[in-house]
Amino acid sequence: MSSALANQAPLRILHVVATYLPATRYGGPIESVHGLARAQARLGAQVSVVTTSVDGPGNSPVPHGQAVDLDGVQVWYFRSTFLRRIYFSWSMWGWLRREIARFDVVHLHAVYLFPITMAARVCVAAGVPYVIAPRGMLVGALIEGKSRWIKKAWIALWERKTLAQAAFIHATARSEAEEIKRLGLMLAPTHVLMNGVGTNLEQSGLAEPSGLAAVQPYLLYLGRISPKKNIDLLVRALTQVQGLHLVIVGVDEMGTQGQLESLTQSLALQTRVHFLGERLGQEKWRWIAHAKALALVSVNENFGNSVAEAMLAGVPVIVSQGVGLAQWIGEKSAGWVCASTVEGVVSALQALNADPQRAAHYAANGQRFAREQLAWDAIAGKSLQLYRNICRKQ
Repeated sequence: MSSALANQAPLRILHVVATYLPATRYGGPIESVHGLARAQARLGAQVSVVTTSVDGPGNSPVPHGQAVDLDGVQVWYFRSTFLRRIYFSWSMWGWLRREIARFDVVHLHAVYLFPITMAARVCVAAGVPYVIAPRGMLVGALIEGKSRWIKKAWIALWERKTLAQAAFIHATARSEAEEIKRLGLMLAPTHVLMNGVGTNLEQSGLAEPSGLAAVQPYLLYLGRISPKKNIDLLVRALTQVQGLHLVIVGVDEMGTQGQLESLTQSLALQTRVHFLGERLGQEKWRWIAHAKALALVSVNENFGNSVAEAMLAGVPVIVSQGVGLAQWIGEKSAGWVCASTVEGVVSALQALNADPQRAAHYAANGQRFAREQLAWDAIAGKSLQLYRNICRKQ
């Protein structure tokens, strides 16, 4: 039996993730992993994270091979000097083999990456239970997309065993859990544990962001600027919805912003589409709080962190059916759920403009849902109970 169960001693938890703060360019997963780890530490667990310092073509300015305290979480950074696309790190591998046995449970985040695969194998060898969160990377449409043969080969060689030997699989939405089951593999049990959302800022009364007057009223997109996000649908929809600006906040991936700027010019929408780059902290929340609505119409999203943030701020949301939160949004009447098409987006935007009372009702329902269901401490508490349950089986 795990020592953490004796007299309910604090659980010793290790999260393994390929990239971490301050590498915010990698989007929502970094924020959600840190949010979970930080909340678990706040609830009394002893929480560590092992990761690389990879940050785009360079490295984050962090100490290597020693613990760094971030909000009560002990973070260990290691260099990846080659095979950086899969975040290969000899020094991390050595650390895992030496240290893994001192943890009660290990939580792995993502798939197809060296740190995750190696950590799973080290856990099995040491008899330490592990949980794996694919973070949306096992959705059929994404497997069949870019580098599909590499992904299928990796699943056959590595992830098949990783998914079968886990104590459980962590999905962030019911839709993700259903997609994982469609793989037809031998799987560990799956539990849905949503991402949390929270901020120390008081949402009401946030000051206006600079430049607000020039873009009012605006539809907000917040997240990585990449092909799967379908931002082009939002741009094209503006040609059929007058009097609305589109504000795009996020880091460019694969030159997608350049393609969107060309599209904007071809549609003569230069004065209505605004690229702001990355916005963090209070500035990000200001842009959320003053939006007419936030839209996320991706091909697929395992959850949709920006949507949760908008709901918490009391802002109406428009999401595609592929967004993990879409099922809850539909059930709770907390926003518009549309098809990932120009027509679907146009219909939602027209409804937003036509019925302010309905928009306010959706916003109130969304805020209530975010406050009651997406508080990090509540989600972290559920995770700790799940961990203790698997430790009892050891």
